[in-house]
Amino acid sequence: MRLGWLILPEQRQVWRYAGTGEPVCLDNPAQIGDDALLPGLVLPLVRIWEPGF
Repeated sequence: MRLGWLILPEQRQVWRYAGTGEPVCLDNPAQIGDDALLPGLVLPLVRIWEPGF
C-alpha cells in the first residue's frame, strides 16, 4: 500500500498510512492531501466534522 487514510468523523481524526511506516494520527485537520503521491489533490474535511454527517 502506498497511501491510505482512515477518517473518523466522531473523533475528528484522520489516520494516515503511507508505505511501510507507522500510521500517523492527525487531530482535527482542515484538509488532507499528499503532493508526492497525488499532486493537486486536496480533500477538505470541514463538512465531515459537522455534527450529523
